[in-house]
Amino acid sequence: MNREIEEKFINNFIVKDKRERIRFELSSAKKRETVIQRIYNLLDRKFAVLEDPKVSDEELKSVLKKYFNPNKECYIISESDDDGRVMPFKQAFENMIDFEVNYLIICDENTVLMSEEYTTFGSPNRIILHKNSKN
Repeated sequence: MNREIEEKFINNFIVKDKRERIRFELSSAKKRETVIQRIYNLLDRKFAVLEDPKVSDEELKSVLKKYFNPNKECYIISESDDDGRVMPFKQAFENMIDFEVNYLIICDENTVLMSEEYTTFGSPNRIILHKNSKN
């Protein structure tokens, strides 16, 4: 796990009153998977540029391109084997779609994409958060 990247993510995109708890749980081998299951609900929605469970994969990528170069690498927080890895965005996006688990792609310190776990009731919630450097 890259604590520096995770720390920046927490400081930029987790609601303020939950940051310390998330920081602790992400660093705990026993609690990490449980906190990953809760992260979606703890994201700071004031930075949301898109949140829609019905958005197509292509539309999601199109909106993300406004904030992040998809040819770059990104850091993953996930309930899958990708957790803690750095990989090309294109591969991370494919894995997010294929694995159907809670999957957070940290594109850079200003932009993240997250998809919640699929449910039997429909498509997973997806969100793109972007924080301008001046925020």
